[in-house]
Amino acid sequence: MNKPVKKSQKGRRQSEARLIVADAKYRDEGLGTAALTKKIRKQLGVSPGDIIGVGFGGKLAAVRVSDSYYPMDEKNDYIRLEKHTREKLGIVTGEEVTVTRPAIRDAETVILMSMNRMPMAMPFPVDWNAYFKGKLKGNGVIIDTSVKIPFFGMDFELEIYLTAPPKGIVKVTDSTNVILEVARR
Repeated sequence: MNKPVKKSQKGRRQSEARLIVADAKYRDEGLGTAALTKKIRKQLGVSPGDIIGVGFGGKLAAVRVSDSYYPMDEKNDYIRLEKHTREKLGIVTGEEVTVTRPAIRDAETVILMSMNRMPMAMPFPVDWNAYFKGKLKGNGVIIDTSVKIPFFGMDFELEIYLTAPPKGIVKVTDSTNVILEVARR
């Protein structure tokens, strides 16, 4: 059932693989990463820190390739995904997903919509835009998806409301303008 990536006739790397989902190991939970085998990394031409797209049933999630490596996964062509990514895609372990190396552009602007009530009275000043930008920096984001970002034991769920450029996966960089909008209830 596993369909490893095959090299094309000219020996070029393929931009897609079909892999079986496994649970992320504890050290990778909540990081928005995917652990791939060395063989799959090589075949896709990705390294730890690169952004990949994981697709299932018409949904797409952007995750960074983890530096974690589990030799026992080599024979099975697993992709280890953390719980939030699996929930976003509506999948469980054992299902097959499509992994791609998409074209990624740097984001000019990312607007986040808070799905939680924000604690506005803090015993210290918090620049929420800078905090969330710091947590997202280096990650890929896609419009109309959500991210969970930890803050003192709480998970803030934020919807990626708008990005510029508006299509595909964009990467949050130092020059990206990250804006938090708080939902009015």
